[in-house]
Amino acid sequence: MPRHREFDIDEVTHKALKVFSERGYSHTSMSDLVEATGVKAGSLHVAYGNKEDLFIECLKKYEHQMQSLIPLDKKGLPAIEEVLENILRISLPGPNFMSCPGMHSSNAFSEMSDFPEKMFQQMLENFHNFLTEKFEEAQEENEVRRDLRPRDLAHLIMATVYGVRMMGYEEAPPETLRAIVKATIVVLKK
Repeated sequence: MPRHREFDIDEVTHKALKVFSERGYSHTSMSDLVEATGVKAGSLHVAYGNKEDLFIECLKKYEHQMQSLIPLDKKGLPAIEEVLENILRISLPGPNFMSCPGMHSSNAFSEMSDFPEKMFQQMLENFHNFLTEKFEEAQEENEVRRDLRPRDLAHLIMATVYGVRMMGYEEAPPETLRAIVKATIVVLKK
């Protein structure tokens, strides 16, 4: 008869996600994960497999959290503005702050199988495709400038998001991050 798990797998994944997000994959040891989660190493191995498998579960959790920031009920510029505001919210210090495990582990992808890197790249591609679609809608509605292709505008937003996320991680002043998001939205409009 299998033993009953004495911990909440979702809670442990959340705590491990926080460690990977703060330290990156290479700088996170199993001891760090044991300390952060309060779960013994053997139990982590039984529940997840190895460190890479746990990292993959953390990436899945992060992807799910990020998908919750995408408004499915809005089109065009309002959807893009809401995404930027949501990204800003999780980039500012406080209870909503959420760092990205993939961003702080990209140099470690060479230490892993191909799957985590492909998974992270797919997440980025999905986000880019979402933005491209929203820019196409925004151009159809004449909400944003038409002198740039939707894919290029999506690249601009991706770069802005990356910058805001990194600056938030480095604890840039909140007013600076707010100004970046505001200026980006102004530049997009026709």
